[in-house]
Amino acid sequence: MQFESPFRFCPDAGLLIFSGDLINVVFIMTLPITRIIVAAAFSAASVVSSAQDYPVRPIRFVLPFAPGGGTDVVARLVSQKMSESFGQQVIVDNRPGAGGIVGTQIGVQAQPDGYTTSP
Repeated sequence: MQFESPFRFCPDAGLLIFSGDLINVVFIMTLPITRIIVAAAFSAASVVSSAQDYPVRPIRFVLPFAPGGGTDVVARLVSQKMSESFGQQVIVDNRPGAGGIVGTQIGVQAQPDGYTTSP
């Protein structure tokens, strides 16, 4: 089973284009953290293409910023599409504090099994 991502990235224009069955969405990536979130989403998608039984449990996306901001909105939109593509829930876990160090440290200390990711 080959996984084909519904996302296309246009780095020159800073655009991420999602092509679904019923909708086409264009994300304008002006913030550096948005680019990091998208990179994390693509890295999680690349894991799926190499393992056919992945994921068998929910994926945790640790976001080192407070809920309600621009990064949180983008992370939730991307996680929703990832959930639809993977057939498994992707949970956005906001862990703000210390300028992003708290959430990043949680991601770094997680088991390297592909079920916890952080930008």
